[in-house]
Amino acid sequence: MRDDYKVFAGTYGRGVFSSFFSSDGPLLQLSSPEPNFKVYQAQSGSFKIKLRVFSDYNFETSFDVEGLPENSQVEFSPSQTFTVDKDGEVEITVSVPQETMAKTYPLTIKATADDQNIQPVEINLIVLSNDNDGDGVVNSEDNCPNTANPNQEDYDGDNIGDVCDPNPIPSDTFSLQYTNEVCRSSNNGMISLEIKGDFENPFKLNVTSNLAGFSHSEEDVSSSWNLTDLQAAEYQVCLTNETFPNFKQCFNLNIEEPVDLDVLSAINRDSKEVELELNGNDKYNIILNGELINTTQSNITLPLKSGFNTIKVYTDIKCQGIFEETIFISENILLSPNPANESSNLWVGGNDNDVNLTLFDISGRIIWTKNDKVPYSRSVNVPLIDVESGIYILQVDSKTVNKSIKVIKE
Repeated sequence: MRDDYKVFAGTYGRGVFSSFFSSDGPLLQLSSPEPNFKVYQAQSGSFKIKLRVFSDYNFETSFDVEGLPENSQVEFSPSQTFTVDKDGEVEITVSVPQETMAKTYPLTIKATADDQNIQPVEINLIVLSNDNDGDGVVNSEDNCPNTANPNQEDYDGDNIGDVCDPNPIPSDTFSLQYTNEVCRSSNNGMISLEIKGDFENPFKLNVTSNLAGFSHSEEDVSSSWNLTDLQAAEYQVCLTNETFPNFKQCFNLNIEEPVDLDVLSAINRDSKEVELELNGNDKYNIILNGELINTTQSNITLPLKSGFNTIKVYTDIKCQGIFEETIFISENILLSPNPANESSNLWVGGNDNDVNLTLFDISGRIIWTKNDKVPYSRSVNVPLIDVESGIYILQVDSKTVNKSIKVIKE
């Protein structure tokens, strides 16, 4: 038999039938969908009781709740007393005062009507504390609802109390800076700290490092602090304060020593340019043919002139070293005819007024040497009349020319 007094019965293979047992009279059944409902101190909560009628139940019915905490208020909807003649529900709202003890209260919901025996229903009222930490400040107004903070201290004004705020001080309180070693093994790195604001107690400062043999004694710091003569290594600076038990802030930093200046040069003689790849610093000073160039680029291409070019690269850190290089860019030359018989003509590029010519045989023996003025036509005669047939090397030198060319004497 089900709770609606309806019965299903089997007929051993002949089907299933159902019917009702007839009660002694009209019947009202109460039920609660949930076994518990929760209410915070000084607040209200509601639950519903389901109503089911049987056998033409139609009576004015009154509802009541037993077991409520002292001084609690209860309201019924649609009303505490109304005519029940069909299935429905009644909503019950319970308001508990602030002083109600946080615990579970078994409630009994009763319904009464003339000459009716209505079975009551039970539900648990769970009263929750609205002051979880017991500091006298209700949860909705408590800046640390789970940790006692009766005076509601909140140094940084972020609405999180100091006792439960992992960072209870303003983010701009600390200004930490450090400088690297000036040169390798100079041991002159430094850490400095500025503290902004007034605090009841000084900060406890500790420094640790991965450097073998490093040690530091805890210090009390209220405003400014620095640590000097440091070697290149990793350091951690941590601060705590008695006023803020949960506070700890650490800074990780790496003091470095400068690397040597490293410069790679690539010369393009066709375009008369040199490309420099610079490493070791953020700023470089380049002197090209007496002209100072400052750059922060790690790759830079510079124009070269014909003839000798001097390059010097250095940084503001003298101990990083200096890079120097001399590059000669030669003007072009052209020999024609080649092969030649009695003589040939040498065309000399550029603007040089004088040129030195030296003719070598293939064994490196000097055949002749001459110095000529370069005429306006830029063409210089190369005599071969007294030279035996064969292969020779003509070396051409001037201020902007330093080249050799193969000569074939027929």
